[in-house]
Amino acid sequence: MLTVAEKPRIPPELQRGRRDLIALPQKEKIKLSVIIITYNESRIIRRTLSRLWWCDEVVGVDSYSTDDTVAICREFGCRVFLKRFDGYGAQKQYAVAMAKNDWVLNLDADEVLSDRLIFEIGLEFLLEPKYAEYEMPMNLV
Repeated sequence: MLTVAEKPRIPPELQRGRRDLIALPQKEKIKLSVIIITYNESRIIRRTLSRLWWCDEVVGVDSYSTDDTVAICREFGCRVFLKRFDGYGAQKQYAVAMAKNDWVLNLDADEVLSDRLIFEIGLEFLLEPKYAEYEMPMNLV
């Protein structure tokens, strides 16, 4: 689980949902990794990372930033790998290879998940995913 510098805001829907989950049969939790590629993202990365408190791991692949991006990512508990930028596809593939879990959420450094989307992803994983891959419209992020 991520350690976050500030106390995460748990949406009311999830707080209610957690009380309701107590009565459900226990099963192994599906684990989710988030991957983010970065380069000099210190202005925006905190906002993105602060919304990932519910994920099992966050993997950052940084292209040798010259600002505080790597330090900020580590502050949020991310596993950070340094890799020379060889193109977006190569960076993303490397990040997926570094992820520990089978399920991977691919985000850009400026994408901030909404409460609604966090809730929907959690609900989908609670009920057992129906598909091997999901796609989200950008305006839901």
